[in-house]
Amino acid sequence: MAESEVEVAQIRQLLRRAKPPADPLLLDQLLVTMLKLGPEVAELIPEVVIAINRGYEFSSSALVPVVAKHKSEVMLGAVLNKYGPKYLDISSKCQLFSAGFGQFQPDLLDYLRVSYDQDTDHLRSMIVVALGNSGTASVLQDLQDIRGLTSHRLSELESEDTQLSGMDQEIRSLHARCRRAFLRRLDEVVEIVKSRAECEPTSGD
Repeated sequence: MAESEVEVAQIRQLLRRAKPPADPLLLDQLLVTMLKLGPEVAELIPEVVIAINRGYEFSSSALVPVVAKHKSEVMLGAVLNKYGPKYLDISSKCQLFSAGFGQFQPDLLDYLRVSYDQDTDHLRSMIVVALGNSGTASVLQDLQDIRGLTSHRLSELESEDTQLSGMDQEIRSLHARCRRAFLRRLDEVVEIVKSRAECEPTSGD
């Protein structure tokens, strides 16, 4: 028995013999081990689905990377059915969308539309990167609008009265730096999505 086969067998037996509520740390460690295995781990996916349906409480931080890596619609369906849509936060949805689960594009766009102007929200950049990875042509208008609005607000920041107190000046500079970095990322992603859209078949093809 090869080493990888031994690990698969061990994980399978641990999943089968554990009873809810199983130790969450143990469950998460099993998923971390699965991420390190090769194609043979595919035979464990049905075992994880059974465990989810039995009521095992896997953390999203451990489970979502496994779903994303193996692009398992069956596993994702079990997650949503058992844990509900609130189990997946924006970060999880970004991972899944980047892996090809296109159903999360509307959720990511909805969040971006209300957060693009929040310089302290790191999730806006995470969403833009995910849209660059898997976004369809339909996101272009939103991205271009947000790019234009971000550029306009950056210009306003840079033209504001420079006779500010030290702390206010530092805060303004920080916002400007964050906005420039976000604008650069938007520029890159708009071009990526445009290029991908040009390769997408039209409805008449």
